[in-house]
Amino acid sequence: MGVQSMYQKFYAARSPKDAKTAVAIWIVGTIVVESIVIAIAVYASSYNAEHNMGWDPRSLVLNAARHMVPGPVGILLLGAACAVVLSTGMNYLLSSSSNVMRDIYQRFVNTDADPTKMVALQKVFVLALGVLAFLLIFVPTYFKLQISVLQYAYFAYTIYGVAVTPALFAALTWKRATRQGGLASIVVGTLATVFFEVVLPRIAPGVIEGAKGAGAAYFGGDPWGIPSIYPAAILSIGALVVVSLLTPPPTEEQLAPLFGEKKM
Repeated sequence: MGVQSMYQKFYAARSPKDAKTAVAIWIVGTIVVESIVIAIAVYASSYNAEHNMGWDPRSLVLNAARHMVPGPVGILLLGAACAVVLSTGMNYLLSSSSNVMRDIYQRFVNTDADPTKMVALQKVFVLALGVLAFLLIFVPTYFKLQISVLQYAYFAYTIYGVAVTPALFAALTWKRATRQGGLASIVVGTLATVFFEVVLPRIAPGVIEGAKGAGAAYFGGDPWGIPSIYPAAILSIGALVVVSLLTPPPTEEQLAPLFGEKKM
C-alpha cells in the first residue's frame, strides 16, 4: 500500500470502474505471484541449508533460478527478476521526478509553470536522478565495499513498509489517527531504518551476522539475525499511536473525505 507508483497507475485509469477492476486484478495477481515466490524461496532455503551453499537469504529465488532448475526455466525466472528490477527502477525514477516537479518546482518555484516545459524539465530530472542512482552503486563498488542493487531495493522497500504504509493505513482505517501522528510515524520509521541498515553496521559490525571487516558491514545486514523491518516497524507504529493519542483528534470536516459525512 505504500508504493507511490501503484497509485500513479490507478490514477491513470479512464474511469473509477476501470480503476476498481485494475485493483481487483492486481490483488489476485499479487496473491498468486507472491505465493509462487514464497514457495520457491522456502524450497531454496531448504536446499541451501542441506547443501551448505552459503546463499544470501535475500537472493534465494535468484540462486534457485540459477542452480536448482533446468536451464530454460532458470532463464525465464532470471528474465522475470530482471524485468522486476527494471520496472522498479523506472517506477522509482518516475515517482521521484514527479515529486520534484509537483511538490517542489510547481509549488515553490513556478506555480504557473507551462505543462509542456514541465514535461521537458521532468525528463531532465529523470536523467539526473538516474545518474545519481548509478553513482550510489558505482562509488561503493569502486571502493570495494559490499553493496548491491538488491540491498538498495531491500532498503527502499523497508522504508516503504515502516515509514509510509503505517501512516497511510491508519489514515484510511483509524479515525483517531492525526496528522502529527502520521508525520511522527514517517520520521521515526525512516530514521529507525537508516539506523539499523546504515549506522549500526558501521559502528557495531559485530552485531551483523556473517560480517567480515568494515567493508562487509558498510550497508545492510540483519542486526542479531533480526530483519531490520521488524524493530523499525514497531517504533514507527508506536510513534503513530502514541503521538495520535497525545494530539487533538481530527475534526468531522477532516474525516469526511475519507469516511463520509456523519449521519445525523
